[in-house]
Amino acid sequence: MSEYIYWGVTSLMGAQDHRCNEIANEWELCSPDLVASRDAGLYSLITTPNYAIPRRLPDGNYAAIPLTIVTE
Repeated sequence: MSEYIYWGVTSLMGAQDHRCNEIANEWELCSPDLVASRDAGLYSLITTPNYAIPRRLPDGNYAAIPLTIVTE
């Protein structure tokens, strides 16, 4: 199940677009359009906002979030 979700999420993020031939023996839905059109259930699961599944690939640019620790 986790590998299925992995393939779906990374395909929706566009990470598999350039690897369609390379991964064809494991995963055929290598683009966002293919996931959306051929596996509506997976697409719905991944895109449901309540589950907060990431929709963008990391780009290597990270910013720290200010954190305040209050002690009493």
